[in-house]
Amino acid sequence: MSEVLDLSAQKRAIAALERALRVYEALPASEHSDLHEAVRSGVVQSFEVAFEVSWKMLRRRLLRDAASRESVAALSYRDLMREGAARGFIEDPQAWFLFREARNVTSHTYDPAKALQVLSVIPHFLSASTRLLEALEAHHA
Repeated sequence: MSEVLDLSAQKRAIAALERALRVYEALPASEHSDLHEAVRSGVVQSFEVAFEVSWKMLRRRLLRDAASRESVAALSYRDLMREGAARGFIEDPQAWFLFREARNVTSHTYDPAKALQVLSVIPHFLSASTRLLEALEAHHA
């Protein structure tokens, strides 16, 4: 039996993203104040953290379960997501490819138009990352 993963960082990151998104969505749509921009930036940063923690937690799980750690360690991100889907941890690797593209957009430049593009992906990511967390938790039931 493999050792239990500490999922607390993933839980905190997802909860922070949920809170940030909830605050952002509560702001009046017509308001384009400094507060609006700051909250939007916070949502994007929370997404970045939650994305990184989520996919790395999947990787840790696959590494721990693998007959050969080297075979998992050598997987590209795309192949890792496919393996995660094959093992039932994620439902749609294509969605995770899009989440990574959105994450890459945030890491190269800050542009309000690109931030809005990333924001449109976040609710779907939040749902998928929550399902991943639940699958990782269920792995130990």
